[in-house]
Amino acid sequence: KELAERKEAVGRLDKLIADLVKKEIAASTKGASESKIALTPEAALLSSSFEGNKARMLWLVSSGFVSSKFGTHPHPVLKGIMVDNQGVDIQTNQNETVRAVFDGLVKTVAIVPGMNNVVIIQHGDYFTLYARLKKVEVRPGQKVSARDTIGVVYTDKDGISELQFQIWKNNMKLDPQAWLYTK
Repeated sequence: KELAERKEAVGRLDKLIADLVKKEIAASTKGASESKIALTPEAALLSSSFEGNKARMLWLVSSGFVSSKFGTHPHPVLKGIMVDNQGVDIQTNQNETVRAVFDGLVKTVAIVPGMNNVVIIQHGDYFTLYARLKKVEVRPGQKVSARDTIGVVYTDKDGISELQFQIWKNNMKLDPQAWLYTK
């Protein structure tokens, strides 16, 4: 039951970001049938700078570890069950502050059942998604800098404080662990 609920929540999260990316592509290409965002010179510079920080990206939290990796892998407890993670899950301390990993523009602040509060930040043609937030400190249209507080992590009924972090380039999901600085 828990796996089915998580799969449903992940589906809602996927739809949220996919719809946002589709909308941004349509807006930037004036409705032309393109598959990527047409960048302004400023957005292209931001995108290039974001890409140049691969493997050196700031951590979202001051203390934490990757508790579930990107992609399809065996469930850590249930034998024979596979889990598909669209990003990485990062376990941290209760009431931990969550920070932006890079400069960008807050595009979406939403509540997604099963994922709590969600923030999506655009960095040129890249997007970062932060889910399972208890509290959000930013609003759509707000410019943020790397290290700016975007919210506070949610702690579940079992006392686990874990957030979901995703990176997308246009409509392609990327492995966030490859982008974060290795501790």
